[in-house]
Amino acid sequence: KILCWDKWKAYQEIGEYMPETFWVEKEEDLASILPKIRTQWIVLKPYNGLKGLGVFIGPKEKAINFKFKKKYKHYLAQEFADTSRGIPKITNGLHDLRVAIVNKKTVWSHVRVPEKGSFMANAAQGGILTEVDYSKVPESIKKIVGEIAEKFYIAYDNPAYSLDFGIGKDGVPKIFEINDQIGFPKWEMKARDAFLKELVKNFKEKVI
Repeated sequence: KILCWDKWKAYQEIGEYMPETFWVEKEEDLASILPKIRTQWIVLKPYNGLKGLGVFIGPKEKAINFKFKKKYKHYLAQEFADTSRGIPKITNGLHDLRVAIVNKKTVWSHVRVPEKGSFMANAAQGGILTEVDYSKVPESIKKIVGEIAEKFYIAYDNPAYSLDFGIGKDGVPKIFEINDQIGFPKWEMKARDAFLKELVKNFKEKVI
């Protein structure tokens, strides 16, 4: 939960797989951080936010006028990963690919696509969710999933979590966030039974 609720700690833990990110202590510090961002667009988000709330995605010249939401004390400034080219065999445009991991195994994967005109793929922001056969997920993403699953299994006592990925125009996958609220497959989804089986096994190991 520490890494899921504190995006800065998550970056410190697995930053090598994420877009370059900077800590913004207060709104007044943003002007000195913007020049460090190499992409023309930027993502500003609360270090402990949820559901895409309080997030800015847009050109750097407009970011300077963004007002931090009072309910969030600190923000992160992150380089923008343009995922508009999609993922081969999965989706053709902007996306957020979520991979759920339980017992060091991938138990479910799905892609979320933002509504037209939006960059926010969160379900709370209108994103459309489609289950994805994990065999179709690029090997570059599977490699990262395997490395993190092994690391977290030992370091965090076999947690249940998910990783949100995007593939930029350079073809390099980046992790956007770690989540402990991984959701559940719908009844008709193919991964449902395997997902529930591993989740129950995980719970039993924690209780017994």
